[in-house]
Amino acid sequence: MIRVLPPLAVALALASIPAAAQQGPQGRPMPMFQALDTNSDGAISQEEFLAGHQRRGPGYAAADQDSDGVITRDEFVQAGQQRRDARFKQLDTDGDGRLTQQELQQRRVAKFRAMDADNDGRITRDEAQRFRGPGKGGRGAGQQQGQMPQR
Repeated sequence: MIRVLPPLAVALALASIPAAAQQGPQGRPMPMFQALDTNSDGAISQEEFLAGHQRRGPGYAAADQDSDGVITRDEFVQAGQQRRDARFKQLDTDGDGRLTQQELQQRRVAKFRAMDADNDGRITRDEAQRFRGPGKGGRGAGQQQGQMPQR
């Protein structure tokens, strides 16, 4: 017996496609994808990609300290140092200006938990790949350097 779906059911199913496309592994939301997909069509066009990255944080403007429209080597190096300083402060959880093995171990545990998507106490090859994202060294969807998802 062939059933015909009511038009409303079809419309609702089609409307959910963009939202489903914005979910990562295990159905987790992908905030970066959602932020870049400004027309909510479930895909990021080149225009959305470039515009979104221009909007993200101070980036270029912060590095161009004299606002002359170019980043000199010195400005580039200083911007990198500022990012490293911020990263150090993030890892230095007690704020004493020193990193201990315990502070680094806390970070490793958080990373393990973030990678262990099914919370079974093991990281499978698939979970590791999903965390890293496509290609070597990539980060999981919606993750920025130095940030681990909260559990």
